[in-house]
Amino acid sequence: MIIYFKYTSCRSRKEQATIIFLGAADSIGGENLQKAYFCLPQNGGTWERIHRASQFVALPENKWKLLECYRSLLNKKTLFFSISFAKQKLCPGLKLDIQGVEANTVETLMNEVGYSQQACKHTQLLLELFNKKKFDYLGLRLLPNQPLTTKVYVYQSSRCEAYIF
Repeated sequence: MIIYFKYTSCRSRKEQATIIFLGAADSIGGENLQKAYFCLPQNGGTWERIHRASQFVALPENKWKLLECYRSLLNKKTLFFSISFAKQKLCPGLKLDIQGVEANTVETLMNEVGYSQQACKHTQLLLELFNKKKFDYLGLRLLPNQPLTTKVYVYQSSRCEAYIF
């Protein structure tokens, strides 16, 4: 199946989400999952645009309540989001990837969601290993009937040495 998705709620050309890449995975059992990854540039209306897009993937309104206090952050960042397809149907939920997020923002969000203090410390360790002040990306998975999950990304463009303790 080839994914064809038109972001129908766009009001103008500058509001369109750009598909940056497509992905597909097959399991040994024969299941197939496909994803479309979109980029929403910083233009002040990111929150509203992603909120509108969430209606296409059956996200209930209560999933946005936790993120409401981060609205100003989301409107100032380049935001990537992905949607999934299985059995030629759109899967409920989406994933947001937010570029350049401060460590204290990630820790606060993780605490609000219910992550342990140890989990928060592990994410901070990534920043220390790469000597960074911000996470390159914060991933948020929003699914109906499931708690919000977080994923952090830290990368280095030059060679990285691995140490085994």
